[in-house]
Parts: sequence; C-alpha cells; structure tokens
Amino acid sequence: MRGTGAEDIAWLTPAGEPMADQEWTSGHAHALSVFLNGAGIPEADAQGHRIRDDSFLLMVNPTGQEQAFTLPGADYGRCWSDCLDTTHPTGADPSGAARTHRSQEVLTLAPHALRLLTATS
Repeated sequence: MRGTGAEDIAWLTPAGEPMADQEWTSGHAHALSVFLNGAGIPEADAQGHRIRDDSFLLMVNPTGQEQAFTLPGADYGRCWSDCLDTTHPTGADPSGAARTHRSQEVLTLAPHALRLLTATS
C-alpha cells in the first residue's frame, strides 16, 4: 500500500489484516491498528504537486490485558521504527535506542497502551 497510491488510511486487526465490516459492528473491535499512508495523500500542494509524507502505524490496546499485534505485510512497509510507546514515561524507550521491526513481526502491547511506528523502507 505504501507506494501503490492506495488508500490514505487503513484500519487493521491485531493480526495485521484489514478490518471487515462485521468486525466494526460485532462489539469486539477493541484493539486495532491504524495505517496512515504517506504515499496515499489524495490532495495536491499549492503548486499542484502530489504530497508525500512518512507512513505510520498506530497500535491501540484499550483493554486491561496484554495484546499481541502482528505488523502488516510488506505492502504496508518492510521495516518499522518505534516513534512513541506510552508504556514509557517519556513516550520513548529509556535506552534511547530506536528499535526496528520487520513486517509480520509480532509485538506485544501492554494494557491501556498506544505504540506508534514509522515505516523506514
């Protein structure tokens, strides 16, 4: 999706798959991911040029239990880097190291947490 000109936003299940209509109405759609496609921005700038930005993945776990999230397939991004993790008081890993992850990798989110990643390739 990142480079294909596809939609600018995609709603994903914790398994990294697009959410179906029935998942929105089932009452069980608690944890989810939101993909923001920097290559899918439909507006043009003031000079008429296509706008491109970074792509992001926001994982949301509003539940009281840990939740496993599978990063989406390589069409969304092959590698991801941590931007924000609300389980740390400063929002970042205390070691200061930027952690990278590959598509399809499984990450565990703490209860009542958000984690924001940016696509790096």
